[in-house]
Amino acid sequence: MNKIFLVCLSILSFSFISDTSEKLVPEHTYTLQVPEPSDICLSADKQNYFVVSDNGYLFETDLQFKVTRKADIRGLDYEGVYADEKYVYVMDESLRKITLFDVANLKPAKGNTLTYLGGRNKGFESLTYNKDKKRFITTIEKGPVQIWELDENLNKVMEYPFPAASDLSSACYHDGHMYLLSDEDRKIFEVNPEDYSIIKTWTIPVLNPEGITFSPEGNLVISSDDMSKAFVFKPL
Repeated sequence: MNKIFLVCLSILSFSFISDTSEKLVPEHTYTLQVPEPSDICLSADKQNYFVVSDNGYLFETDLQFKVTRKADIRGLDYEGVYADEKYVYVMDESLRKITLFDVANLKPAKGNTLTYLGGRNKGFESLTYNKDKKRFITTIEKGPVQIWELDENLNKVMEYPFPAASDLSSACYHDGHMYLLSDEDRKIFEVNPEDYSIIKTWTIPVLNPEGITFSPEGNLVISSDDMSKAFVFKPL
């Protein structure tokens, strides 16, 4: 009887452990004219955002999140996006393919396919680039949650487990810092860019957060898939 009581007390005590992550509140909310926006990134010249959707389209928006261009070519399930001066790199989760679109005309230029044998809808969920390490970064959503490093030819060179999150939906390397976003946990993790150990966490009041980037001023930007909105927070 006493043992049962102690076990129940331990379970109850564990359930009341508080979340120590800092809670963020958005300062501005914008409607995204993009159906099911699954990731977002700032353009290299910091004049636009690029947004990809679950239904396989690439969009460009202005800094107020109004659509200015849309690629003609449609994929299957776009889940990650990153842009440099020449290309917009788009990750198609279902096809396991990264397509490079020419920034000037949003036409596909080339691409690369990655090998991954996991679930079709539990695969690649993000794409960013660590300029200091010269590695592209993508994440496996779940089953298990992983972080992959790719070389500059978009071939896998290393993988890291990330058991701290229920899932990972986006990644962003910004100003020397690496950030990971969890949709299910509604959390942002700042991690060490070398070994992906956690430095700090934040909780966000956003339903289905699937994209993370930063504005030209350094404000945090989160896109919501279900709500088709962009939430802007103060700099982290």
